[in-house]
Amino acid sequence: ETNFIGLFPSKDDYTSFMGRLDYNISDRQKLFYNYRQAARLTDSTSYFPNLATGGPVYEWPSGSSLDHVYTISPTLLVNSRLNWTRKATQNKTYGEGYDFTQLGFPQSLAAKSQEMAFPQINLGPFQQLGGGSRQHSPFDTFQIFEDATKATGRHIIKAGVDLRLNRSYAVTTTNSAGAYTFGTNWTNGPQENSGASAIGQELAGWLLGLPT
Repeated sequence: ETNFIGLFPSKDDYTSFMGRLDYNISDRQKLFYNYRQAARLTDSTSYFPNLATGGPVYEWPSGSSLDHVYTISPTLLVNSRLNWTRKATQNKTYGEGYDFTQLGFPQSLAAKSQEMAFPQINLGPFQQLGGGSRQHSPFDTFQIFEDATKATGRHIIKAGVDLRLNRSYAVTTTNSAGAYTFGTNWTNGPQENSGASAIGQELAGWLLGLPT
């Protein structure tokens, strides 16, 4: 038995920046605004240099805040803030757009597919080929924050409200070209009730074109 051992690159690129603007409206009122943006690209599953495995994952964290601090009196401070934060993730596969009718699948199946792609092929203990899904899934958080701080004697009283709206959705094309599993159903032998061999029957079923 010979096992394949391969070297494949693992990529993780990350960049980010933040800009901030401070403005003093008066001695009692301070205002600042900031914007945050980042981008990350990871790829660690491209086991073969072809369309059958792997795909990049893109992430775009971003956000923006507007904050106002008002010193009403030496003993009373009010802080108001509006904030928005987004985490957007997109999963892709290198098999996207592949015309799987080249593998012998009928044109009628391609016509029904949401997206052309390399199909998912499951081979038991062997490396899965194709499959996965293209997914875009943003997650937004909107915040309204209001806080008042009052100093009285030896005590400080603090009260406020923090309202947040979380919103998420996802668009995905999971296995639009189909998912096919090859097991030991068709390759047991020499009798139907013969036990399975230690390894290889799934691969034999694939070569024979007989999925489970």
